[in-house]
Amino acid sequence: MNKLEKDRFGEVLARTAVDHSGKNIIKNLYHKHPKPIHIILTIILIIFLIFYFYFFFQKGIVVRDKFLVQTQTGDITQYKASTQLGDVKIQVEEQGEGSYQIHYEIPTNETQIYNMELSDEKEHTQKNHTYFKRDFTLSTEDGELLFEGEKRLGDMYNLYDKNGEMFHQLGAVVYTSSYAFAEFDPSYVGMIRLVLEQNVMVRGNIGVLLLALLLIVLTVIDIKYPLAFFTMKHFLDVQNPEPSDFYITMQEISWVVVPIIALIVMIVALFIR
Repeated sequence: MNKLEKDRFGEVLARTAVDHSGKNIIKNLYHKHPKPIHIILTIILIIFLIFYFYFFFQKGIVVRDKFLVQTQTGDITQYKASTQLGDVKIQVEEQGEGSYQIHYEIPTNETQIYNMELSDEKEHTQKNHTYFKRDFTLSTEDGELLFEGEKRLGDMYNLYDKNGEMFHQLGAVVYTSSYAFAEFDPSYVGMIRLVLEQNVMVRGNIGVLLLALLLIVLTVIDIKYPLAFFTMKHFLDVQNPEPSDFYITMQEISWVVVPIIALIVMIVALFIR
């Protein structure tokens, strides 16, 4: 920091340190006991970040715009979320090599149970096109066959019957918020993706989080070097540029407002898919 920056930053601190009719009690307390306050604020920040990133990086799936958290216990993988009607639970149990049972426990619906037999990954060539697939059958708990065909691993949202023709499940809805959980009817492609964990994701949105972190980094730089951005903007067209009182005032306000905006963006990142 050069002499001009030190002088201007000193003026900012001096002006903001002035006591106005007892309104700076917190500031005076900070000046008297800076170390304990630093420790308390650091502990609060660490606790917040631990809880935040714990929730942010939780794994799960999205069903009807609801995030269901993934938990693993032995051969059972469960996805669970709370709703106003009760808990939604989807459970995938591996019962043997290539054999799975899928449970759907939806409020106001009877528990739905499906059995799936899944082959190992195979390479297949059709009409000079080579792809990898997994054959599978899907049936009800009572043994009624619902589907027999294949899931092509490069095709996320389609199934193909045993003749290689694209399969269309009439009336199936895959992860849409247009219908209530009470009308939930799982799709076949949704179940195979569930077993293969192709739809598992983290709760948070990485891109939105990076935006919040960028705002925080820019604010930290602006606080540490208060004339840096001002100088970068004007050094080509003005010799020895100095900010006005209005600029300094708005800069001080931004040191409070921008971190609050960044915090809001971080919270929003937990809900944007």
